[in-house]
Amino acid sequence: MALEDVCRPLPVTSFTSPVARRSLPSNLLTKVDLPTPE
Repeated sequence: MALEDVCRPLPVTSFTSPVARRSLPSNLLTKVDLPTPE
């Protein structure tokens, strides 16, 4: 049971890593996209 508890947070953290990284560049693009059309 202890192993299953540790295996669960492992995949969850791996999924949050790529998601947070994609959210970071997305914010940068949105900031540059706004002043670009102006």
